[in-house]
Amino acid sequence: MATEPAPAMPTFTGSGIRNLPLTVITPSRASRTTPPYIDAVRRPAGGHDRNPFLRCQRIQRQFTRHLPRVRSVDRKTILTYVYGTFQRRGGGTLDAVELPDWLGSLRRAEITDRVRDDPRSWGGTLLGMDRYGAFEAVGAGQADFDAPSGDLSPDDLALLYAYLNQKGHLEELVVAFGQLLAGWKPPNPIVVDIGCGPFTGGLALAATLGQDPRFDYIGVDRANSMRRLGRRLACSDLVPGRVTSHWAPDVGSVKWQRPPGFREVIVILSYLFASPTLDAEAMLTDLKRLLRRIGHGAVTLLYTNSILGEPNRRYPEFRKGLVEAEFRVHAEAQGKIVVERWNGRRERKLCYALFRRPQRQRLPLGG
Repeated sequence: MATEPAPAMPTFTGSGIRNLPLTVITPSRASRTTPPYIDAVRRPAGGHDRNPFLRCQRIQRQFTRHLPRVRSVDRKTILTYVYGTFQRRGGGTLDAVELPDWLGSLRRAEITDRVRDDPRSWGGTLLGMDRYGAFEAVGAGQADFDAPSGDLSPDDLALLYAYLNQKGHLEELVVAFGQLLAGWKPPNPIVVDIGCGPFTGGLALAATLGQDPRFDYIGVDRANSMRRLGRRLACSDLVPGRVTSHWAPDVGSVKWQRPPGFREVIVILSYLFASPTLDAEAMLTDLKRLLRRIGHGAVTLLYTNSILGEPNRRYPEFRKGLVEAEFRVHAEAQGKIVVERWNGRRERKLCYALFRRPQRQRLPLGG
């Protein structure tokens, strides 16, 4: 096939449109008209939409219908031209977070491919919804994942959440665990992940511990659909090592049958405080009771959340309760990581805190 230069392909910035050159292979050597898939991108979509972000979304959707006819550039390159400039690129000398191959394979098999291969996903949609409608359906992780939403079942919503949101949370936790466990590998710890979603904290810890991770995982999430998906991921043969999982809808209902011991305990609170229905005081009370049942080992608590004020408004009260329970604050700040996406590097900012309670000592009193 012969090549011919196409009209400059527009891409959107916050202030409007700018043109970028792009050469494509047209379907026919004899074609002397603008290929329809280029024309779909070049024409303004709707004409009356003054929001460049929404206009960009419409143009991308139009362009996707004709995507199979493009030969010289792949989907990633095209979509970067269409709306890649909206994504903030990472800067500085930070390296992009890398997840292990087994974790990428697991997410492809159990999440990504299940969404993309679903018959409802066509023309760039996700389970029949465009990306922005999908984000709205999962409500930034605060939707009712046990209630159907339109044509989406609770299991669809949990899967969609994992497709859209889980990778970023995994990257944040992998960095946090990497710094927390630098040069130290706790032997068979107990992990309590409150607001666990689809086994996110367990996957991040397994990715950090290396070739043969071993730990007990207690996943707490009020949504049955999240726990079902989490259990499915935890039971996959792709997860290395030996991870034993336990699941509960709330901290107070965790069934821990083993006698108290001195194993290390890691508590994860990742974006839990973003939930508007969370009773932080009751959750802390239940957590202290659970820790007494588990044993006397040292406890490390990792807190991550958005940098926005509203999701963190109950944090000061929670922090005070931890200090009263003999936890010490080891780190408390805002940070950022750099992640790699199809349209380049970008920053993820987060608020984080690290608390530590040392191992409880028991006096060897006779009697």
